[in-house]
Amino acid sequence: MRLAKLDNDIENKKLAITIKSQDGNKLIGEGAILSTKIIERLKNSGIYAIYIEDENTDIKLNETIDTDTQNNLMIKLIEIFKKIIKNEFSNVELLRFIRIDLLPKLKNGPVSLPADQILDRDDIIKHSLNVAILAIKIATSLKFSNEKIEQMAFIALTHDIGKLFHKNNSKLKHIPHYEIAYEYLKKKNCTVLTYMTIRFQEESYDGRGPYLVPQEKQMDFVKILSICDFYDTLLRTTSLMPYECYEKVLSLVNIKFDPEIFKVFRDSLYIYPIGLPVILNNKDKGIIYMQNESYPLRPIVKTDNSYYNLMENLSLFIEEVAF
Repeated sequence: MRLAKLDNDIENKKLAITIKSQDGNKLIGEGAILSTKIIERLKNSGIYAIYIEDENTDIKLNETIDTDTQNNLMIKLIEIFKKIIKNEFSNVELLRFIRIDLLPKLKNGPVSLPADQILDRDDIIKHSLNVAILAIKIATSLKFSNEKIEQMAFIALTHDIGKLFHKNNSKLKHIPHYEIAYEYLKKKNCTVLTYMTIRFQEESYDGRGPYLVPQEKQMDFVKILSICDFYDTLLRTTSLMPYECYEKVLSLVNIKFDPEIFKVFRDSLYIYPIGLPVILNNKDKGIIYMQNESYPLRPIVKTDNSYYNLMENLSLFIEEVAF
């Protein structure tokens, strides 16, 4: 199978992996013939790319969280977020979710988010879950204590709750969402670090954010949240693929993002999804066959005639994505 852009060039191809809605129901089953109608239906669902069947039958995905697990986590998060709106939020309940439901489900190694997931620009809950997954990985790589990793996850999951109140109360729309979240969590016995990180989430490394916080006073938690939030927002609200979102992040290092945190972010994320068609600088065409955990930017590429491990063939690199 290979990853393909959702357009008319894939008409009459077979779907390689079942597409499910966010509530876990099957939208289109594996093996379905992709008609114009099905392609349009998938596009309307917020999908930009899918896996189709081809001669690469030995390709295996290795997502950080599979679709079914993600859907189960979403169901539990939805109930927690409903309680936030009703002012029935419990720190203990969210921490229990982090410790029992979320952290044990995460695989070791760099983060691989599904390339064929349904993306909804207004889906605060899924966005918060993705941000949490990325932030947990970065915090782990930085050797944070278990307590701080849990706190990072808590912050990531609640960083956008102010937008929930925007949706439910038009009178609050003039107030920045991070200020609403700050005031809410401050009253819920959260730690100072938690609600202050959320308040300063839009600060920039160059000190030109909303509160003009200088570099020497910026917190690592804020820096981690900022880069993860920006990356997943691009992934969720545009048709850009992971490697394109990564390039956008890279362009803002030393401006919006701390260069040291960026290095850890870079090594924490697979930006070339399995099955992605690529062209190497030797002009060989192939697909991403397997990831290199030690260096995510240099995967193993399968071509018609060879397998290139880019960690062993250092003169080779991905010149172009043939998507």
